[in-house]
Amino acid sequence: MMALLTVVLAGSAAAMTLDEFFQARPDIPNNISKWSGRTDKVWILREWIKITTERNQDYETARQILAEIEKNGGGQTPSTPAAPPSAPAGPGGSALERLGVRVVRCGADGPHWRLVDIRWLNEQEAGGRHHIYVETQNEGGGRQTGVEVTFFWPGGESKARTENKPAPELGANFPMYHAGNCYGAYVSDGLPSDRVEGMGLGTPEQPNFTIHTCFLLTFRKESRKAPADEVPPPSQPADQPSNGFTPPPGSPAPPPPSSNDGATTGSSDSSDSESGNLAGVHWYSGDQEMIGNNGGWNVETVCGLDDATQINVALEGARRAKAHGLTNIIRLDYRGGCPVPKDPAEFQQYGDRFIEVVRMFSDLSKHFIVGNEPNIESFINSHKYAAAFMYIYNRKKEMPPGIRLLACSAAPFSPNVNAEGQFADGTYLDWLEDVSNRITQVDGFAIHANGDPTRGNPDPRQPCNINNWPFDGGFQSFREQAARIAKKWGASKPVYITEFNSDINGLEGPNPTENYQPGWILKAFEAVRAYNASRGNLPPIRALCWFVDRADGQWGSFALRNIGPAREDMRAAFHDPANR
Repeated sequence: MMALLTVVLAGSAAAMTLDEFFQARPDIPNNISKWSGRTDKVWILREWIKITTERNQDYETARQILAEIEKNGGGQTPSTPAAPPSAPAGPGGSALERLGVRVVRCGADGPHWRLVDIRWLNEQEAGGRHHIYVETQNEGGGRQTGVEVTFFWPGGESKARTENKPAPELGANFPMYHAGNCYGAYVSDGLPSDRVEGMGLGTPEQPNFTIHTCFLLTFRKESRKAPADEVPPPSQPADQPSNGFTPPPGSPAPPPPSSNDGATTGSSDSSDSESGNLAGVHWYSGDQEMIGNNGGWNVETVCGLDDATQINVALEGARRAKAHGLTNIIRLDYRGGCPVPKDPAEFQQYGDRFIEVVRMFSDLSKHFIVGNEPNIESFINSHKYAAAFMYIYNRKKEMPPGIRLLACSAAPFSPNVNAEGQFADGTYLDWLEDVSNRITQVDGFAIHANGDPTRGNPDPRQPCNINNWPFDGGFQSFREQAARIAKKWGASKPVYITEFNSDINGLEGPNPTENYQPGWILKAFEAVRAYNASRGNLPPIRALCWFVDRADGQWGSFALRNIGPAREDMRAAFHDPANR
C-alpha cells in the first residue's frame, strides 16, 4: 500500500503523490472520513472525485493521480468486504422493527439467496446519502459480482447488477426519494431469494419525512435447505401487489422515482415532496435546457394575500415549474412589505386568507414559507413573528394534507429588532435564534445566504470578514444560521436556502451583473455539499436557490437571464450528480 500511495504523475509539470495531494488539501480526507468512517486514501480520493465538480481547481490533479494509481494496478484487484455478522447489526432489530422493515424468507428446499445481514444508517451515518446498498456473496462468504438485484416499489421496479467496487463499498445501490415503507429488494438471478420490504427515507421518530438514511443488505448464496423456522410468506390476496409489498394502513405509497420526481401531485396526501436535487432558482424562467430532467427547486412569491395579480403570476410560474419537473416552494406575505401582521387582532383574518391561498397552490406545492425577512420588512421583532407563525401552524390541520410550513429567517447582515421600528445591539442571527426558541412547531426553515466575490473573500467556501462585522460577511453565513437553529432543533428540521447570489447590499449594488465571477455558484454548491457531509447534529440543507432566474421588474440585474456565466454555472449545478 505504501508503494501504491507514492506513485508520481508521469509527465506532470508538477508531479504530486497522493499523500502530497492530501497534505495540500487536508479538508478532503478529514471531511469524507467523518461521514463515511473510512480511512483508505484511494477510496477517499475516488469518492471526492465523484462528489466534486470538474470546475474545482484541484479536480484534474486528483483525477490524474487516481488514473496513475489505477494504471499501476492500484485498487484493481477483486475486493472482498469483511464477512458480515449473522445477525442484524447497526441499530439492532428493535430499530428496524420501529422503521417497519420486514424480512420475508423464501423457505426454499434447495439453492437460494439468504439475507445474512441488514443494517440501517441514520442521518448522521448516511452523510447525505439516501440509498439501498446490496452486497451478494458466494457460499464461502466471498464477493460474487454480476448478480442481478431487483429494487421494487408499488407499481414499478428497477434492476441492477452487483459490481466489484472498492471495499468496503457494496456491489449495487439504488437511490430512495420517498419516505415511509415504500421500497423493497431481492436477488433476481433465477434462484429463490429472501426479500426485504418496507424500506424508505425517514427515521423511527419521523417516518413521514424525507430524512436521508440508508439501508445495507447482504445476500449469500446457500445450497442447503432453509431452516425450518423460515417459512415462506402467506399467499397474497388477489387485490394486493404481485411483488408481495403491502403499504401499511394510512401510508399510501408514492409514485416511483423518475426524472420528474420532484413534482408532487395534488392526488397524493403523502408529506413526501422533496426534490432530491439541491439545485434551484427563485422565479424559474422556463429554461428547460438549464435545468435538464434531474428535478430541482423553484421559489415563487405572493407579496400580498389579497393581491390577485401576485397570486396569478405565482400560479403561472408554479405550473410551469412543476410541468418541467421542479418542486415548488411558495412564499406567502401578509401584505406587500409586511410579512405577517403585527397586531394579533388581525390574526384570524390573516389565517383565513393564508389557508385559502394555500389551497389554491396545494396541487403545485407542499412547501410554504410564512413571510420574508421580517426584521427589515416592517421591522417586525422576533416575538411578534413567532406569535404570527404559531397562529398559522396551529391551523395547519385546516390545510390540505402534507403541507409543510417553513419559518423564515431575518435578512442577512442586518441588525436585530427589539421594539417597534428600533434596532437592538444584536444581529440578525440573534433574531433567528429567538424565533427558533419561541416557536414550538415547525417543518423547516427558509434562509438566505449571499456573498460578494469582490469584497472580503472571493471564495464562498471560505470565511469572509467585512468591516469587522460580528458575523461572517459572505456565503458562509449559512453555517452560522444553521448553528443557531440547531441550538433548539438539532438536525431534525431541514433548511432551505431559498435565496443566494453574489450581492450583499440589495439594489444598492454592486449587483450580480457587475460582480459575478465565473465558478462562484459552483463553489457555493461545493460548500453546501461539504457542510452536509460533515454537519453532525446540524440541520441538513435541502435546497440552494439562486435569486433570481426570471428578469422580472426591479431585479433584472440579479437575473440569470442577464448574466451568462452565472446561468452556465447554474446549468452545471442542476446537471451535477453530486447535487442529487
